[in-house]
Amino acid sequence: MMVLGKLQWFKTSVWLTLFCGIYIAHFIAQQKFMQSVLPQTFLTYMAIILTVFLILAITHSSLLPFKKLQSRYQVGDYVKSDLTLMHEWIKDSIPEDKIILSFPQDDSFLCETQHPTPVAWKAIIHEPWFLKKWHHDFITLYHIQQPVEWIKKDQKQLAEEGYNHFYSKQLMSAYHIAYRLDDITQSKVINHYSVVHQQGNYVLWRTE
Repeated sequence: MMVLGKLQWFKTSVWLTLFCGIYIAHFIAQQKFMQSVLPQTFLTYMAIILTVFLILAITHSSLLPFKKLQSRYQVGDYVKSDLTLMHEWIKDSIPEDKIILSFPQDDSFLCETQHPTPVAWKAIIHEPWFLKKWHHDFITLYHIQQPVEWIKKDQKQLAEEGYNHFYSKQLMSAYHIAYRLDDITQSKVINHYSVVHQQGNYVLWRTE
């Protein structure tokens, strides 16, 4: 179980699907009904054209007429969310050594901003020396009441509620947190006088 937990084998499911797809396609091509279809030049050309069209649609999804699909495939030219645009602004405008605290639902913070944060919802290193400190920082910065019932309660939701309703300048100073990122539709603690940048419903404000 420790090997599975550390290496997170479930992430290989994407590659496993692609790998199996090769054998599935080969199996279909060997069937009798396909033997009569494949030699037809027209169908071959149509399949190639359709494949090219799908690739272009995925890599240029911002041009699609359906708004739901314009940001679904996050590759190439796609419509970026306000949160992603905020992350990119932080990456380009905030010094790399500044520590930023973001709300628990912000799963893409680390990879998109490339800035340090004292705690996030997802623990990265599955070792006791890391998890013990992570647990302490998690319940402290997200203001979760003890004892923590990890099985019976939705801890992510509790963390979100605690984050949106609790702010301590002393706590920010103790963790050397320079900025805090909030969703203004959820947060109850935003200090509008120290707002550094706003992107849609997301506000980055200074805590120092």
